[in-house]
Amino acid sequence: MNKEEHTGEAGVLPEEMAQDPEENTYQVVDGKAVIPEGTAAIGEYAFAGYSVRGELREALLPDGVVSIGAHAFDGCENLTEIKLPEGLTSIGSSAFSGCRSLRTLKIPAAVQAIGKNVFKSCASLDEIGVDAGNQKYQEADGMILTKAGKNVVVCRKDKETCRIPEGVVKINADAFMDCRRLEEIVFPESMKDIGERAFMNCESLERVKLPRRVEALRGKAFLGCGRLREAEFFAAAMILEAQIFDSPALRQVRFAGEKVYVSPKAFEGETCRRLLRPM
Repeated sequence: MNKEEHTGEAGVLPEEMAQDPEENTYQVVDGKAVIPEGTAAIGEYAFAGYSVRGELREALLPDGVVSIGAHAFDGCENLTEIKLPEGLTSIGSSAFSGCRSLRTLKIPAAVQAIGKNVFKSCASLDEIGVDAGNQKYQEADGMILTKAGKNVVVCRKDKETCRIPEGVVKINADAFMDCRRLEEIVFPESMKDIGERAFMNCESLERVKLPRRVEALRGKAFLGCGRLREAEFFAAAMILEAQIFDSPALRQVRFAGEKVYVSPKAFEGETCRRLLRPM
């Protein structure tokens, strides 16, 4: 499958074929990635090999790099800084997944596609941005959105309150994952789809109120939200997939619609399972 043929979430590349993480690795010297000048592509699993990923703290990509492969920096939990070159056009699936110490990231103007799960478990990502000249993505109130304003790709992790702009229809997988300070989220009436793990580990979130157009709440969307006490759903018809809630603090879950499919595994724990009730 080439890049022009991909399908899935707006602005994302499909999951590439997995490789042995010990292959296709680069050197790390004094905590810095050694990438030769003239390199055009950072290969899949390039720094995800078990022998180097724990050592990497800084990666300055040469100007000639145009693509970052799937899982290239996956699991580099001590990586705090990465500079993306101006000519970069694509970031592969899970490229920065598990980079728990990464603090800041700016998407260059040339980037046309960001893969799935790129920012999964980037728990320290408190500063994000998009070059104003980018034609596919934009930054708005601490979030990266697709340029058309239909999808939330990721949110910075230090947000305490967030109002998602009207016009957004989907929150991509992992978008708010590990936003541990997030206390309040306001959804627009245009919202239709909440992706997998979208709000996972938002441990300060206490209430969720989804508008009437929401059609699907994907797996693990609010898992790990330990202070969540109340959830309200106003859609006439919607689907709740597996492992949506597990909060021991949850006291009320209400539905307005009659056509609601709830997975048998949507609610984890006895406290959650006995709460379903109509509005």
